[in-house]
This record gives sequence, structure tokens and C-alpha cells, in this order.
Amino acid sequence: MGRSMRAGSRLIALGLVIAVGRAGADEPLLVETFGEGWESRWSLSGLAPEDYRVREGGIEVRVVPTERDELGGLLKIDLKRSTSETLIGSVRVTVIEGELPRGAAAGLAAMDGDEPVFSVWKTNQDGYLLFSPGLPEFVGKEGDEEDPSGYAVKYWPANEQAGPLRVIVRDDYAHFQVGPSDDERYLNLFHSAILPSRGDIGFALRVRGGDPEHPCWVRFEEVRFEAN
Repeated sequence: MGRSMRAGSRLIALGLVIAVGRAGADEPLLVETFGEGWESRWSLSGLAPEDYRVREGGIEVRVVPTERDELGGLLKIDLKRSTSETLIGSVRVTVIEGELPRGAAAGLAAMDGDEPVFSVWKTNQDGYLLFSPGLPEFVGKEGDEEDPSGYAVKYWPANEQAGPLRVIVRDDYAHFQVGPSDDERYLNLFHSAILPSRGDIGFALRVRGGDPEHPCWVRFEEVRFEAN
């Protein structure tokens, strides 16, 4: 199924529906609290020194303005793992100053070297703070499942109670999950095939689409990377 959907067919879900999807027992690769030595583990691009600050176990980042084709601000960590493994990146993203401008986003990406191959976000779409990508739903006629215009995309509100953003890389696929929520549940939203990688998979914290007239800062915390 193509990822391009008709804008008129979007469904914005105003209630929070949680789907159960727990992960198994995972081996922690890194739990990042941005203490001593964090800069040796992470590489930064698209961010000036005044665009980020470390505070109380997390890192706070200004949502930098970007052009359409720019990557935006990146804090990348190289785990040197393969897509033949199951890898999980997890981070809690919170808007702490100002409001996320329309079209702006903050989130987590699976990286193959310096290239984002799968990104998930908290984003402002049409004035709503939502998780993106959303959950595709077939609304067309039976038998037309190969027609992308037969799909709508349901977006969930990016409530803090839903929990951290999670990217799961497994068998050359990447999955977007949110959780655990306050009631220990997981929301499964989107998945996509990615190209195989023999050993250059990492993750990045990302911001993009800021408005210089309306500054916004987000906080990344509870940063955790696991293998299963």
C-alpha cells in the first residue's frame, strides 16, 4: 500500500484508543540520562550550541526552522547493529516551551548511517497535536485493496498519558508504537519495509519545522535502546 493518501480522506481521532502490543524481554543497549560523557556517544547536526541544553536527565532542544528538504536538527547515536536483529528505540517527547507550530514535529528516527530510514513524530497537523504516521484503514470497496485512494489515515492525539514514542526494527521492517501508557498499554500505529543493513543501524532524536517568530522547545527524556 502506498503511503500517499488523499488529504480529504484523513480521519482525525479525537479519542485515545489504545491497542495492546507488549514487547518481550529486551536487552538494554543504552539508557541515556545525558550525564557525563553523553557528547562522546551522540553526534549533532543542524543544531547550534544555543539550540539545546541538558537538564535533569534529559535534553531540551529548540525546534529549528527547516526548509522542505532539510533534515532539521538531529542528535544521532550509532549502535552499529543489523536489521537482522530486533532493535527498539524509545523516547518520551514533551513540548515544554511555546507551542509546536503547524507542520513542525519532534520525534525519533531509525538511522542507517547518516540516513533516516523511518521517522515517527509528535506533530502539529491542522492545529492538532498528533502522533504521525497515523494508522491506515481501508475504507474502499472489497477487492480494491491495492488502490491507495481506498485508504484513510486515522491519527491519535499525542497525549502525554499515551507514553513514549517507540521505533521497533525487526526483519527489515520498522514499526511505530507508542507506550507504555499510564495503564500499561501500547498503541500500534504504522509499519513500513526498510532496506536491509548489515551493521550500521542507529537512532536519532529529531526536530524540524520551527517558526523563528514563535520559538518552541521540546524535551527528550527516558531515552532507551534495546535489543531482543
